[in-house]
Amino acid sequence: MDEYKAWIKALELDIECPICLDIPQTSALLCINGHHVCQSCHKAKKLEICPTCFQDFTEAKNLFLDKFIGSLEILQESIEKIVEKERQNVHKICHEYMEQHKKEILQKAVRSVCTQTDFKETPTYRQNNQPSNNKKLKILYPCNIGKCERRYDYTSLIIHVKREHNNIFSETAINAGETFFKKFELPKEELPKIYDFAFHISNMGLFFFNITIHTSGELKAVVILVNQSIPKIFSCEFGVSCRNVLLKNQGIVKSCDPNIRMISNHEFHLNKDKMFHVKRNKTLDCTLKITEIRRNPPSNNPIPSLF
Repeated sequence: MDEYKAWIKALELDIECPICLDIPQTSALLCINGHHVCQSCHKAKKLEICPTCFQDFTEAKNLFLDKFIGSLEILQESIEKIVEKERQNVHKICHEYMEQHKKEILQKAVRSVCTQTDFKETPTYRQNNQPSNNKKLKILYPCNIGKCERRYDYTSLIIHVKREHNNIFSETAINAGETFFKKFELPKEELPKIYDFAFHISNMGLFFFNITIHTSGELKAVVILVNQSIPKIFSCEFGVSCRNVLLKNQGIVKSCDPNIRMISNHEFHLNKDKMFHVKRNKTLDCTLKITEIRRNPPSNNPIPSLF
């Protein structure tokens, strides 16, 4: 059932206007790369270029998109009927199982009472198959890539980053307890320079990695975890090397705060004096390690700081 909802959500993300985040009600305007915005935002914002790729708009029409938007409501109703039918089937199976389970318990209780002469006890039952009305509130996390101001729940944020920022997104599968390791090169012919990365790591979560190199050569970076409220703590090590010079910095991965963008709150800091030996090179060899910190039993000794 969740797969159907995720599929519909992915379709809505594909066709929604990147400005108002609503599905266009009329024909949408296309740019030369195929991105679209709704007519209302185009007129209200007086857009001359595409806000996604900054290319010119074209007069071409996407007939498939227009027809698909018109059929979206019918498609959603069909999906909801399928989901409701599956939900009823699951409820029926659970109800039959509970009834059979209660009969077995009742038969055992009757046999037990019949063999006892000192007291009798009437078994009581509590209905546990009633659906709960408590709904978990969704937390909307900000996308920490560049100037993107989108906010989504955990699953939708992964879909958004994978589709809208695919050039800097990667997925890695590792076993629980293993260390994530990434090695990459950063070109820096012109400063200042900003680099953004996103990693979806199995058994860990979604990580944003933001690096800023200032004109003076000073480097600042931060690793941010979107963990869907999973109580895990991760340590990270960031290394910069050039020829025979190696600079390392360690810290704790920050949890993504849904209320603020954390790009300015840097964890790693290499000042211009430390970067002096590597800033003249055209590229920087960088490494990133992320490791889960296994929690030990509580003790009276304070945890030592890494800084």
